[in-house]
Amino acid sequence: MQRERAEDLIGRVLGGVKIDAVLGRGSLGVVFRGTETATGRTVAVKRLSPKLERDSEAVQRLMREFETTRGLDHPNLIRNLRLHTLDSPFLLIMEYVVGENLQNTLKKGRLHRKKAISIGAQLARALGYLHGKGIVHRDVKPSNVLVEADGTARLGDLELVKRFGTSKGREVTATGVFLGTPGFLAPEIAIEGVEANPWTDMYSLGATIYAMLTGFPPYDGANLIEIFRKQVAGDLDPLAEVVPGLPSALVDVVELLMAREPAKRIARGEEVARILDLIQA
Repeated sequence: MQRERAEDLIGRVLGGVKIDAVLGRGSLGVVFRGTETATGRTVAVKRLSPKLERDSEAVQRLMREFETTRGLDHPNLIRNLRLHTLDSPFLLIMEYVVGENLQNTLKKGRLHRKKAISIGAQLARALGYLHGKGIVHRDVKPSNVLVEADGTARLGDLELVKRFGTSKGREVTATGVFLGTPGFLAPEIAIEGVEANPWTDMYSLGATIYAMLTGFPPYDGANLIEIFRKQVAGDLDPLAEVVPGLPSALVDVVELLMAREPAKRIARGEEVARILDLIQA
């Protein structure tokens, strides 16, 4: 039997959505652009890969993503709208946002300071909103951010979200894979596997701002082992040396967010946004 390709689904109707185009591929499957047949609304559709539809852990992650994010509404978050589980395939219907992926933007070089500060403040507000709901994102990084034409930043890819304080073990999957992205993952998770919490999200926010200001990740390497080794050693190029002339207050914010000791980090997203707004003024 020939394996079904994502492109083969274009034109079909799945879960009340006519599939129009492939937007991208992620760890759980493929994301499409589609049109709801009942409303005519353009939406994004995440479909589990056929292999993962038989993986109970992947199915649980998709269901947890929707249950955790149901009802969330913030201008800097991409909303999950509904979950289709009546028949195969499993589909997560999401808000469709037209914007450029921040990771793709950074491939062209670092951002202007004012744009980086603006995006950083918006992401901080989104995280403050999530944390206020008792939720951690667990995978804040440039590739999970879309920036619209008017400069609005939208934090998406909520598949790793969870309510903090509910884990009974390390931040790993059943197969022993760490949840998160090396280089943006807080060191206490990367090294000790502690439970994700608002302080670990704040570290990832700091790493994302660092990437926007420099044009490259805080810890980079040829492979995951090299990245992990650099992070364990704390081998970080000082921001003030990489980008001379940045306001000292901005450098201080990034360094505080990326402090190796969680207690030294700024804990509240709203406070980070307030400071960045003052720097921008």
